[in-house]
Amino acid sequence: MIFGDPDHQEVQGLAGWSKGSAKFIGIDLSQLDTATLSAKVAIISQTTQVSTDYDLFISRLFQHGLPKVKEFRSFNTICPIVAARIDRARKLAGQVDIMFVVGSHESANTKNLARACQDVIETDRVHIIQGVMDVPERIDASRVGITAGTSTPMPIVQAVVDEVAAKSSKRREN
Repeated sequence: MIFGDPDHQEVQGLAGWSKGSAKFIGIDLSQLDTATLSAKVAIISQTTQVSTDYDLFISRLFQHGLPKVKEFRSFNTICPIVAARIDRARKLAGQVDIMFVVGSHESANTKNLARACQDVIETDRVHIIQGVMDVPERIDASRVGITAGTSTPMPIVQAVVDEVAAKSSKRREN
């Protein structure tokens, strides 16, 4: 089993490496209801997934029941840096009025950061932005949080921080 986004390159690589033996590829818990498990089950996670989601998946797998399973192995390969960043982003999102996640709309890490923030504040208060051109002209918030995907270059993150600060200052002056 592979816990991850089936369209992600890493998951596709894992599936290829398994030479067709991966019987489950995904993150949707409801898929487990129809999953057929053999006597030996191993699950590996995509490195950019959310640790709490993986834990929930494993828990649901056991709730689903493993009547034929004689051997079970779990390989949580979620990157600790990614996990820590998600935890910090959740904490920050709980302290602000609006959250900007800097990174590509195609990045699994960026999307997971945004989703983690949406667990804490309203969905419409979390925005994925790719750079300064995506910073709104009007930022209607007194407390702004900014985080970034792990592959987002620091100069882009700093430029967004500077742009948000400048637009926030203009709002205070008016």
